[in-house]
Amino acid sequence: MKKRGSFISQKFFLLAIGLFCILVGEFFLALMFSEFEFSIILLRAFLLGIFGFLLIFKGFFAKKMRAFFIFIGMEIILYSFVLQLQDAQFFEFRIKNFWPIFISLSGVSLLPAGYISAKKMKRKFVVPAVAMVLFGGFCSLFSFDVIKMSFSRFMLISMPVVLLLAGAYLIILFFLNQRNSFPQNDQ
Repeated sequence: MKKRGSFISQKFFLLAIGLFCILVGEFFLALMFSEFEFSIILLRAFLLGIFGFLLIFKGFFAKKMRAFFIFIGMEIILYSFVLQLQDAQFFEFRIKNFWPIFISLSGVSLLPAGYISAKKMKRKFVVPAVAMVLFGGFCSLFSFDVIKMSFSRFMLISMPVVLLLAGAYLIILFFLNQRNSFPQNDQ
């Protein structure tokens, strides 16, 4: 009979090697395409990724707060990837333009953490994750100048419309619930 601990160790060993290969490969790609020689700037994102990798591993073997460690570890690895791309100057934008991408990455990180925590995909993890990805994507349109209007100006213009639509939706929902909650007398 196979021990459960050895199976888990083998499975996570493969995951560990895979994640480590991705981190090292991403580091060398950033180094290869960078305009400057090897420096502490490139090393900072790589070390940040290693730290995230260690947090994910702590999450897999922790008895408490598994989802927390996996979420934070995934988040840090994804942030380090964006930092390495920025340090290698793949983008013309400054890092301050990337805040919406970080919101989307938080949503992406929430999915595996929620799955591992609940042993299946649950709405309480999927809905916020999708909302964060969509909100980050929407804000990226403003941050990367796809939409030339500033975000604050857009919110000033669209907020009354959003409030009107939300109010109408809530009123319709109220009447639908009222109709379904009372028994109908068919005479």
